[in-house]
Amino acid sequence: MVDFNALDPTVMSLLSNYFTTFTAPTIEKVFKRVFKVNPDLQMRLENATTTQEIESIFQEAVGVIDVNASDGSVSVQGGLEEKLLIEALKGIRFDHSHGQVTIENTTLQAPVLRTGGSNAATGTTTVAGGTILSTGGTSINVGKGAKITITGGAQITQK
Repeated sequence: MVDFNALDPTVMSLLSNYFTTFTAPTIEKVFKRVFKVNPDLQMRLENATTTQEIESIFQEAVGVIDVNASDGSVSVQGGLEEKLLIEALKGIRFDHSHGQVTIENTTLQAPVLRTGGSNAATGTTTVAGGTILSTGGTSINVGKGAKITITGGAQITQK
């Protein structure tokens, strides 16, 4: 596994730029999961010699946000003063599974967005007022006081 404490200062600088809102243990946890799924990325990171190579690896590793409520709940809410922005290079998926997902006063932007439940899901997703779900070719703008409710295995896919 990559020892994040032993990484070159250039690599750490790039990590800081990409993950300005996350702590070092969170970043390490994300990359451990990514490397478990794609060991080639770990080898490429360990052998990278240019900042361009490192940047390419980071973009490939962090291009997807995948949120699964399982049998719990996930609540994503922007503040009173400012809307929350969540962006991904490749895609964002919110899967309520057997739990509850609530998205409110938030903008989600990615080339592919999938919101709702996977096959055999029993949970619920609520997309509430002030939320924008947008891709390069689609946009759903849920106005204040409005909401979209998705239950079971139903989902909205935007490309």
